[in-house]
Amino acid sequence: MKPAFKCFSELVSGQKPGSVPVAIFGVATWYPKLLGYNAYEYFSNKEAKLDAMTRLQEDFEEALLIPGIWPDYGLIAEASGFGGEILWSEDDAPYIKPALADIKAVDKIKPLNFKEDGLFPAMLEEYSFMRKNTSEDLVSGYGHVEGTVNINGPLETAALIRGYDDFLMDIIRNPDHVHKLLRIVTETILEWLQVYEQHQNVKYTRVCMSDHFPSMVSPAHFKEFCLPYMQEIFSECPPDAVKIYHNDGRIEHLLEQLPQIGLDILHSSVDSHKVFQVNEHIIFMGNLPPLALLQHGSPENVEKAVKELIKSSPDQRLIVSASGEFADKTPKENVRAMIEAAF
Repeated sequence: MKPAFKCFSELVSGQKPGSVPVAIFGVATWYPKLLGYNAYEYFSNKEAKLDAMTRLQEDFEEALLIPGIWPDYGLIAEASGFGGEILWSEDDAPYIKPALADIKAVDKIKPLNFKEDGLFPAMLEEYSFMRKNTSEDLVSGYGHVEGTVNINGPLETAALIRGYDDFLMDIIRNPDHVHKLLRIVTETILEWLQVYEQHQNVKYTRVCMSDHFPSMVSPAHFKEFCLPYMQEIFSECPPDAVKIYHNDGRIEHLLEQLPQIGLDILHSSVDSHKVFQVNEHIIFMGNLPPLALLQHGSPENVEKAVKELIKSSPDQRLIVSASGEFADKTPKENVRAMIEAAF
């Protein structure tokens, strides 16, 4: 077990780690572009994906890559199964057009076939490819591939299926149909997790759920439309699996409710002090601005910010990380400074 994974494992198990863990969230499109891949080459090619993820983890071996090594299709993987047209780009992650023009047509949605629909067949193939071709050093040293999975949450997926603007309006105008769509999406995600588990013949050890949609709703709407479905997904994961929730949007107004979804780690841009005031048992990951600090700052700026973050959070459950993915053209020197400042 590599020191980066050892510190992470100690922290999530309730022990005091030897040093503050450091994580790098995501890969694209920052690192693939540094390696010479454009966004389309990365997202559409499993060899390019594995190469970029492998080289990122090896180049920054003192940090843990989260979610890890996985079939990365940005936010659209789960939504693709419902029939929307995928739009590919050389500069950015793929996007998907809404598949549901009328929320009242939700009753016509048919159960998905994970061997045929959307990107699911490609993801199953890529999981097998990555498990076969990822070095043992990365599997045993960092806990990658075997038992690790990344999913896009039920709200994000439903909003992509319907279109964000229309889905937000539906919450007000057609709440019953919104619940029907969320029920279908949640059951689809849970079934997909079972398919993946059976396909890989492993139990989950690390589950990362990304869902930015809750940032857009009030606490009352979060309680009704978000909490039950997000909670259901995490509750179906093995009790000892590490459950990570990623949302780099504005979620200060939801902090008191978020622990109820069953997360172990919150990855966000929220002030760490606010998180610990609400729940001292949450592990907080993030707090370093990807643009103002990590892309545009100097290594000295980064080092100072990391040390101040650690100093201001004594004895807290902290993972040093950017509050989201690294932006394109982020200097590697700044990432190195982030890592070294934590030790």
